[in-house]
Amino acid sequence: MRAADKVFTALAEGGVVELPMRNCFWQAYFGIVTDQFGVKWMVGFLTGSSHARAFREVLIRCIQVMSN
Repeated sequence: MRAADKVFTALAEGGVVELPMRNCFWQAYFGIVTDQFGVKWMVGFLTGSSHARAFREVLIRCIQVMSN
């Protein structure tokens, strides 16, 4: 979930948080933010699924790209 929080926080800088990151009934940690350029993002992390590890790896790659 930390990776999702990092992505969400980076996108929220200068933007608008529409739905803060939270645990949802469909076993996901999820939030919605509009970035400083007006692009809406839905950030999520699957919490009870075998796909959670793969999704985490994708988020980490996104953070690395955003950091460069």
